[in-house]
Amino acid sequence: MSYQPSKDPQRTVLVICMGMLLFFVFADLKWALYTALFVGLSGASSQKIAVLIDSLWMRLGWLLGLVMPKIILGAVYFLLLTPLALLSRIIGPKDTLILRARSGSMFITIQRKFDHAYFEKTW
Repeated sequence: MSYQPSKDPQRTVLVICMGMLLFFVFADLKWALYTALFVGLSGASSQKIAVLIDSLWMRLGWLLGLVMPKIILGAVYFLLLTPLALLSRIIGPKDTLILRARSGSMFITIQRKFDHAYFEKTW
């Protein structure tokens, strides 16, 4: 996958400015205000700078798209699924799937009468 420039780099600059302003308002981070002012003024003053900002932003998004799914899936696996599996082994029944043979054979005999109505709705 390669970088595709957006049709409206001014919109990307506006979105970055609004995001930084929201960071400033809700988290009271002064650097976010300065970043919003710098990006907004430089993007509004020159189309080439707006295209450069858009290019850098889209490349950053592409890079994060490569990295973040692996981090999120790893965190879900180690923080959620692994403790649940360990808890299931400690608390749950020992051989739920009957994987270990109790006798010489794994064959289970079922004493059931199969008639025509049994096969009507198999699932």
